[in-house]
Amino acid sequence: MTNQASLIPELLKSPKQWDVAFPSDERTRFAVFKNGSDEHIGVVVHRYTFHEARFVLRGDFKSEAELVTCLTAAEKTARQLGCRVLTTQEKVHSEWLDAFNTFRSQGFKSVDESWVFNGPFDSFADRIRRIAAILNHRNAIPEEARVSSLAEGYERVRALLNETLMMDDFEFDNRLRSNSLKPISAAYSQIAWCGSKIVGVLLVAPTSSSDVYDIPIRYVLPDYRQTWVNAMLIAACVKHGENVGAKYIQFEANLKSHQETLYLAKKTGCNRVAVFNRFEKSLS
Repeated sequence: MTNQASLIPELLKSPKQWDVAFPSDERTRFAVFKNGSDEHIGVVVHRYTFHEARFVLRGDFKSEAELVTCLTAAEKTARQLGCRVLTTQEKVHSEWLDAFNTFRSQGFKSVDESWVFNGPFDSFADRIRRIAAILNHRNAIPEEARVSSLAEGYERVRALLNETLMMDDFEFDNRLRSNSLKPISAAYSQIAWCGSKIVGVLLVAPTSSSDVYDIPIRYVLPDYRQTWVNAMLIAACVKHGENVGAKYIQFEANLKSHQETLYLAKKTGCNRVAVFNRFEKSLS
């Protein structure tokens, strides 16, 4: 076991693999092991609050046994830090190493679930254009409404997502890093404004393929839901997707807060292709 300040020399050969947004202090600990191919795998644990520890998994896991080894190490570390709750910092793909059953067997429970949908880009774009046309016809879009890139309001978006519990600072920073399990692109992501107020955010993943346009995160202020904001944000991304020649759209919907998006997926012929969960374990 090492802390972040005295990371073992072998890990320095591939720093990006272990680059996380947690601060380099006594609240952050590493547990490092070897996988079946004699490569380093591990878990990074951070005391997020006085009672809660967050952790991320890093490296190329070859088996469920290796995952269990790191989960056990994470729990031991969290207890050493005096925490009562242990939570995954990043949502985990439920089929990765049979994660849902593996986490459950170790005493974790799912506390947040999101579904990922994939469908034809053209039919999705057509529906968004129709919605935008209806809103324009009804004069439902205020004159002060506009959309900008994430760069214009990066710090404010970071604070907004943290304050609304949509995504904390560490996850936001980490997902802007290319090694994240679920990265986002500052260049492609969009902000919806009403005057000087941020009313919605749509985060877009880096396009690994021109065929798929991936939107992993969307958030709209409660007072602006089921209004012009969602349509305006998605319309901006649809335009960008058309410019890069996307054939498919992929997006994420949280089961608790994205009923509108779930409905949109159904109406545009999108299929559920993945499930992600945030897991938590009580250490009391």
